[in-house]
Amino acid sequence: LDNAGDSKEEAFWRDSANALFCAAAFLLIETRPYKDWTMANVSHLIRLAKKDESSSSSSTAFDTLMQKAKAKNPDSMAYSFYQTFKLASQKTAESILVSTDVKLSKFSIPEINRLTTTDLDDIENNVNLNAIGDKKTALFIITQTGGGPMDFLASMLYNQLFDIVYNRCESYLPTKVHVYSHNGYPLETMFFTKE
Repeated sequence: LDNAGDSKEEAFWRDSANALFCAAAFLLIETRPYKDWTMANVSHLIRLAKKDESSSSSSTAFDTLMQKAKAKNPDSMAYSFYQTFKLASQKTAESILVSTDVKLSKFSIPEINRLTTTDLDDIENNVNLNAIGDKKTALFIITQTGGGPMDFLASMLYNQLFDIVYNRCESYLPTKVHVYSHNGYPLETMFFTKE
């Protein structure tokens, strides 16, 4: 029974952290121009949700931004996720804030921020994952042999690529698509489109 309780608590913690992340991400999407839609800015917004100990007010800058988002658009997705996050107790919410900020802190490193931000000044300088299968393309992803602190970026890229390839093959492409590793073995089974 204890394990069942622990798994429910972990699921609640994870879902609350996801709600916080989505609230910040949707706030950027709903209120800021495309160039500001970065993980570093999501991290910055989440930091605004931490209560200032020196302030007598119980609300945070993040709370204020969410109220403005709701006033501007009653159907705001940002506010909807924010309400879900606010279901957590104050103590739990503070722990979730710290934990989420720690996980996102790597995106504030200038090199990672630059790597995960669309270069609007030089569009050709970007890797367009949505168009990567339009012609024969090789994308080299080099990671440390024993794993490293930045391997999460490669994992994110793999997940996005497989989702894009699967969706495109199912919807658009009339042929089979194979995805291979550098050793020539398929990383995934063949994707087929509907005939």
